[in-house]
Amino acid sequence: MEHIKEILNIAVWAPSGDNSQPWRFEVRNEKLYIFNIPDRDNPILNFKQSGSYVAHGGLIENISIASPHFGYSANVSLFPDAQNKDLVASVSFENTDKKDHPLFNYIKQRVTNRKPYKNEVLTQEQKDILFESDNVFFREDKAEKKIIASAASTMERIALETPAIHKLFFRGILWNKKDNDAGQGGLYIKTLELPPPIRVAFKFLKHWAITNIFNKIGFSKLASKGNAGVYAKSSALYVVVMDSDTGKDFINAGRISQRIWLNATKLGLSVQPVTGILFLARRVIAGDTGVFLNSHIPLIKNAYEKIKATFGIGSGTIAMMFRVGYANKPTARSYRLSPHINIEDK
Repeated sequence: MEHIKEILNIAVWAPSGDNSQPWRFEVRNEKLYIFNIPDRDNPILNFKQSGSYVAHGGLIENISIASPHFGYSANVSLFPDAQNKDLVASVSFENTDKKDHPLFNYIKQRVTNRKPYKNEVLTQEQKDILFESDNVFFREDKAEKKIIASAASTMERIALETPAIHKLFFRGILWNKKDNDAGQGGLYIKTLELPPPIRVAFKFLKHWAITNIFNKIGFSKLASKGNAGVYAKSSALYVVVMDSDTGKDFINAGRISQRIWLNATKLGLSVQPVTGILFLARRVIAGDTGVFLNSHIPLIKNAYEKIKATFGIGSGTIAMMFRVGYANKPTARSYRLSPHINIEDK
């Protein structure tokens, strides 16, 4: 039992949408059961729990990487109980020689970096390490990065113009260091890397009436354009593409994403997910458009099609998208709750 606690204490440093940490754990007869908490992540972005499944993929990858450090190998079974859709995985552990995985020391170092990146190209060796999977597509051409970045930043405009998304976003911000240090779910304001004047303005913009007034003079479009410039100024943009869009696909996409991110950390590179528009597009394509303004629907569809076309993706599901490059260290990082484990011996 003690080894499971030790492994999970490291594994929970996986990334999750808005640091939602959408997992809970049970141990029965030395076997670990991982459950999804459906209402933890943003319900608008987390369409069919896809964002949470990606987070679980990162968690499971961390478990696999961390286990040998404690003398175990992890055998993972995804969705082992068809009658319980919240049971994401079961993990059994086998004794093995103690050894450190090459990425083990980078699990807790990995962090989202939203700072501006430098216009420096990746070396061929770096690209070979990062983008080795057939599921990964990347673009480093300047013109292509601008197209993708502009499409991705449509998310900011939609979020600022949609009352429900605006409410969820600002409700999830942690405004003080104490809450962040306690591992509380949500985005710590300093991790957003906002310039001081904008950070002050955010305390007013959390009120929809004020944001709505600013939008009428072009604030949402200006914010979108600004983020497009930030996203484009990176060494590369890359996506993780799966054959289908099942829960297992998104979990496996999370595992791939985590390996890339850990390798990037090892190489001294910074990474930021820019996936929001993809999750909105999944909802719109499925016909679940009630939360959006009618004018937003074609914007979302067009952004998604531009991303697919620029990456050259004909079929499959784009599960995740990131920017990667060289940057100064982030101002702050989000912390994690210690894993609560329910133990049931039979």
